Amino acid sequence: MHLHQTIAEIAALLRGQVIGPEGAELESLRSLASAGPQDLAAVFRPQYFKEAGASRARCLIVPGTESSAESAALQEQVRGEGRSLICVEDPELAVDTIVATFGPREVGPAEGVHPSAVVEDGADLDPSVAVGPWSFVGRGARVGPGTKLWARSYVGANASVGAGCKLYPGSYLGERCVMGDRGILHPGAVLGADGFGFRVGKDGAHIKSPQVGVVLVGNDVEIGANTTIDRARLESTVIGDGVKIDDQVHIAHNCSVGDHTAIAGHASLAGGAHVGKHVLMAGRAAISSQVHVSDKTIVGGCAIVMQDPLPGEYVLGYPAAPHHQWKRQISSLKRLPALLADLRAARPGGSDSGS
Repeated sequence: MHLHQTIAEIAALLRGQVIGPEGAELESLRSLASAGPQDLAAVFRPQYFKEAGASRARCLIVPGTESSAESAALQEQVRGEGRSLICVEDPELAVDTIVATFGPREVGPAEGVHPSAVVEDGADLDPSVAVGPWSFVGRGARVGPGTKLWARSYVGANASVGAGCKLYPGSYLGERCVMGDRGILHPGAVLGADGFGFRVGKDGAHIKSPQVGVVLVGNDVEIGANTTIDRARLESTVIGDGVKIDDQVHIAHNCSVGDHTAIAGHASLAGGAHVGKHVLMAGRAAISSQVHVSDKTIVGGCAIVMQDPLPGEYVLGYPAAPHHQWKRQISSLKRLPALLADLRAARPGGSDSGS
């Protein structure tokens, strides 16, 4: 990303402190590995200082302050000949600020309704809404101010989309479902498909149970590409305010996810699972049906939670257990072959009889 700003100008933007020369012009913001002698790079955490020391970057954004003894010790690791440092409280925030200032601007659909889009009679669209090519808004649907519908997005009959939302290409908000303000649906996200509900008939055939509930999504929610959130059987599948959901996540019917929870890719919630507020779910984690995950719980990668964990617990494994317990179990499992060999050797005759 091109900058063409001096070190002093970048430091002023970030309200950071400069160590070293500050008059040189920086060409681009790059990673530590790819930065060249005229570029800016960032060190997000102290453990990356070793890599930063080997970087060719002309200037580094580093955590800490110029006067902090601890920061000074870390900064000494990355000071090279002619290299400058910009000390900031939060390098992640600093990079976000630079990208927001100098990065490319998103190109969205133009305000108004594209001639190829279909808006049925009775739909209520704010005049500031942008509806892209081949999109659909059903009768009785409401779309709030400043919302943008990219090409081929779908808002079903009597659905509601709040203000300032973005529905990217191929996203789907089903009939009667609700999306709050400032929400984001990435390409292929589906909110409001039928839940997987069937009963077995007398002849053994699977008979579909009608899924007539809805999905209710709060404010400031971001839902990743090809993620699916099923409508409830009778009432609501609920996603709270500030929830962030990665790509290819599945949330089944009648689930609830509390405010400000984050769910990483390929995770899944079985029908009727309930996840509290400020929960972190790592990739491929799964919550079994009717399990309640309390506030501030951390569910590790690939963990399968089959019973309610304690509030605030960090769980791992299958079935999920407190992480210290799970690590002991894995450590014991690794020693099992040697223990079995010792037991066999201790038998009369010292050999394995095969039984």
